[in-house]
Amino acid sequence: MYHTDFWQMMAGHDVAAFRARANKHSREAARIDPNNVEVQVRRAWCRLREGEWRLAQEGFERAVSTLPHDADTINPCAAGLCYLGELAQAETLMQRVFRLNPFPPPIITQITPSCSCSAATLSEAEEHFDVSGEVGILYLAARLANLSRLGKAGARVAVAVRPAFLHGFKQRGNLRARQQQTTFFNGLPTQSRSGSRHTGGVCTAD
Repeated sequence: MYHTDFWQMMAGHDVAAFRARANKHSREAARIDPNNVEVQVRRAWCRLREGEWRLAQEGFERAVSTLPHDADTINPCAAGLCYLGELAQAETLMQRVFRLNPFPPPIITQITPSCSCSAATLSEAEEHFDVSGEVGILYLAARLANLSRLGKAGARVAVAVRPAFLHGFKQRGNLRARQQQTTFFNGLPTQSRSGSRHTGGVCTAD
């Protein structure tokens, strides 16, 4: 749900239809059970995508304050705050997640590098990528973008990571067209740059 429009479009999806459907269902869920924390988190994500950034941030913060010791709730809220440019707040929440659950599922170790490389702590981001063991094309692409900023040390690691990314890349039928592949690779460097507040210019931006 937190992937950017860029990634979804490259996979051949109708992003506008996805957003509209998510809004419709999350609004209905909020009408049925407005106090449900999971629903609040989903509504916050929808508001983020609609550009309602203040309401999105308030939604994430409200969910965290309601369940401050629930790692599964804090995790997506931290990712959302990262997208909003609240990098320090997001990083603090992710560290809380690791304290609450020292052996988290892969999805948590996948999101943490997003906060780290967005905050320009590139080496720390690579450590998280390495520990997560995630081999999905989205995360391999973000990892390669991050490695490109780590000089010779990053280049050595990239040699081992690149084949797995290319294998996954070639398996996606919607990505085989040369024009789409060129767009994809041209977009990678911009994905590794730290963005200004509320621009969405973060490493993965789900």
